[in-house]
Amino acid sequence: MTSPAKLERWRTPATAVMRLQERRLLETLGGSGAPSAQEALELLALGEVVICKVGYGRQLTVRSSRAGGASW
Repeated sequence: MTSPAKLERWRTPATAVMRLQERRLLETLGGSGAPSAQEALELLALGEVVICKVGYGRQLTVRSSRAGGASW
């Protein structure tokens, strides 16, 4: 089964976004009707992976900025 944890291990932010865009395009075009359960789960999991990876990047940026003397 596809899960965010499983996908996160081998997806970089860029590849996760590219795959998410591919899946969304296929879902939008819907050539063969509704996506299978596996395809729908992959789409949801990829969305979670992208959200998590963006969040990690933001945390690192904030940490680096604060270490450099920035304050809010």
